[in-house]
Amino acid sequence: LKWLNRLEFKDWVPPALAFASRWRNSPERMEAYFRDLERLGYSMLVRKSGIKERIERFSKLTAAIEKGDDLSVDGSPLQLDPFEQDATYGALAGPVYETFSARACSTLLVRLDALLSGGGASYDYAIITVEHVLPQTPESGSEWLAWFPETADRIKWVHCVGNLALLTRRKNSSARNFSFERKKNAYFSKGGVSPFVLTTQVLQHSQWTPDIVETRQNELLTRLEKHWRLENRKNLLEGFLS
Repeated sequence: LKWLNRLEFKDWVPPALAFASRWRNSPERMEAYFRDLERLGYSMLVRKSGIKERIERFSKLTAAIEKGDDLSVDGSPLQLDPFEQDATYGALAGPVYETFSARACSTLLVRLDALLSGGGASYDYAIITVEHVLPQTPESGSEWLAWFPETADRIKWVHCVGNLALLTRRKNSSARNFSFERKKNAYFSKGGVSPFVLTTQVLQHSQWTPDIVETRQNELLTRLEKHWRLENRKNLLEGFLS
């Protein structure tokens, strides 16, 4: 519920209440259901599902609950079909900072950070913002351009999950082109420490190259893939098409 409440829409509330009113005394059912409801909700956030699509989907889910349908089977309105899984992964693998709203991007990264922390982190901060490690517009002659000399590499990685970090402060436009060391010490952390695992990952590096960003991108996507059960999307899609 904590993670569902971070979504920028509340269309998931009716099916949440419908299920809880029937199964609140069954912890295992409740856990399985709300795990899948989070998966569905975040998939719709990531895929930028419109209000009409969300209302129709959650209305079908509420009706299925009231009829006592098995919600775990393929085809249930609670589950993601192969195309939805593929679209979810594709959106996560793309330029999320550029594609999503500021709130949606922050919500996604905070959820990812919690997965990396094992669920023990607290996010009761007045301000949580998203910052690029590689700046969006690095200055001529900077180390950023030495590490990312190819324009194509900068365009490919700058807005992706692998190049993003979380801060507990408002963005500072004057800090965006700091050197990497200065950015780590004066902007990303206090005394070399950050409350976010995502940002701590960045602090551990002495340089920031395309290879490092790509490796981090793949690791973070794998974590989301596993949590939201997207790892079989290609096999599911091939089976669906056949």
